[in-house]
Amino acid sequence: MSVGDELSSRTVLVTGAGGFFGGHVASRLSSVGAEVHSIHHSEPSQSLPESPHRRYVGDVTDEQFLDTCFREARPEYVYHLAAKTTSRGESAGVVETNVTGTKNVFEKAVEHDAEGVVFTSSAYRYADTRTAKTESHPVAASSLYDASKRSGERLARSYSENEGLSVAVAVPFLVYGPRQTPAGGLIPSAIASALEDESFRVRCTDHVRDPVFVGDAVDALLNATIRLADDDWMLFNVCGGTGMTAGEMVGDIYELVGADARPTYDHAAECEQTASHLVGDPSHAAELLDWKPTTSWRDGLRRTVEAARRESDS
Repeated sequence: MSVGDELSSRTVLVTGAGGFFGGHVASRLSSVGAEVHSIHHSEPSQSLPESPHRRYVGDVTDEQFLDTCFREARPEYVYHLAAKTTSRGESAGVVETNVTGTKNVFEKAVEHDAEGVVFTSSAYRYADTRTAKTESHPVAASSLYDASKRSGERLARSYSENEGLSVAVAVPFLVYGPRQTPAGGLIPSAIASALEDESFRVRCTDHVRDPVFVGDAVDALLNATIRLADDDWMLFNVCGGTGMTAGEMVGDIYELVGADARPTYDHAAECEQTASHLVGDPSHAAELLDWKPTTSWRDGLRRTVEAARRESDS
């Protein structure tokens, strides 16, 4: 039986569904026949394809709001992707959303008898070394965001061990794909500049990342959901295992777009606080979930650029 067949007619709740990754998870679940209930921090600025069954607008830090969502949806599975990131000097709400909000989600999942929770952490959990990161790689917390996601992992472990809640912790590396806004990081911002035929400054040119297409990343989370029937705790990387420098990725983007403008490369600017080498080892996910990415970097990039071009022309 396929994953789609397994999840068809299941009732699920997706937090962070207004975001890039969460929106793709909600859309995929809807497309396979699940009854999708989704939590958005604010009203979406545009309609999502495969609109979820029921949309709630509110904050995961609000226990009363969450209780209403769980009581009405009665989800069998919860996908917790709601999170707040840090940006230059801006950290307001990070601990509240990523720690208190995550605790609230786990607590309501227990109270309302959910079968399991799939929680997304961050590849920045890993100490910065030039080796591929397995799940047993030393951990670090170089920013408030990293520390908050590690706290989420500890909460996940605690609820699994002490409350009997089945939890899968996914550790995504550089997830990219259609519908990602320029604010979403290097790839979408470089695509936006290339489509405008404008130059793009590549900071930290030599830093290495592990890009994984969003469709493949969603597959990993859905596979993990099915596995929760047999394992009450798991943590796994969502990665391809192949590293590319920031300069290489941006160069490929400009080549594919066919822009006359060219990127500029900065090998030193503002790099001291970011990991220089984030490449994962996907072997555990392959063994545990029978999952590996099937979309090549070139094909995923082509699909992402085509979607962004359609959006800019509309």
